[in-house]
Formats: sequence, structure tokens, C-alpha cells
Amino acid sequence: HRQQNRLRATLGDFARLSTLRQQLGLVGGSNAVEVVRPDEETINLFREVLRQARMRVEPWGGRVVFVYLPGWARYAGYADPSAGTRDVALDIARQVGMPIVDLEPVFRRADNPLSFFPFERSGHYNEMGHRLVAETLINALAELPVRNTASSR
Repeated sequence: HRQQNRLRATLGDFARLSTLRQQLGLVGGSNAVEVVRPDEETINLFREVLRQARMRVEPWGGRVVFVYLPGWARYAGYADPSAGTRDVALDIARQVGMPIVDLEPVFRRADNPLSFFPFERSGHYNEMGHRLVAETLINALAELPVRNTASSR
């Protein structure tokens, strides 16, 4: 429980800090937000969370798939505070043996990746963005090899 509480606190602090930075107008420009790079303790905790998630679903024949969803700042020309985390997160998911669906290259291939966000502004994806994510996930999940559930029990 201690590791779970630490993860919640870390994620909560990050969420509040990014909201505060945005409200204060500190996101963007040459003096943009500092890029957050996870420390070794956070990386190890994340690895353990993914490992445990995989271990809990495999006995009943389930599979955890790691999905990377890119944010608006990556395409808007603003500093992305999470820019340093994508590669780390994908590497950890690979180490743990999870299938990965990385939406960043899919968004980047679009003529205008910002068109997947409401009014091309920061926030959740718009209808077109959600459609792209859903279609990509459906196709990626359909391509995953079928596991023999009898041998995984």
C-alpha cells in the first residue's frame, strides 16, 4: 500500500502542478515548463506496477496492453513536461513483456495532429481524435496473437 500511495501522490502532484502552470500561463514560449524526467525510484515503482498488473491478469487468460496516448503539447510547439517519459514508459512496458500500442507515430503521420484536439487547443481528444484512437486500438488488438489460455493457467 505504501508504494500505491506514493504513486498516487506523485501523479496527483504532477497533475496539480501542470494545471497550475497552465493557469499561470507558464506553458509555452522559450521559458516553458521544465521537462519532467522520472527518477530511478519512480521508474522502479512503475515497472513493478506493470509487472504486477501483468501477473494478475495472465492466470485467468487475460492480457494487459500498454497504450501510449500522446498529449497536445507534443504537436503544438510548446514544451511538453512529459517529453522525457514516453521512451522510458515504452522501454519499461517492453521489459515487462507487455504488448504496446503507441499512438504517437499514428498522430504524427496525420497532416495536422492538432486537429485531434478540440479547436486545436490543449485538452482531451475531440471526436476525430477518439475515433483515431479507437480504430487504431481495434486494429492493433485484432493483430495480437491468440494466447493458449489452457497453458497459462
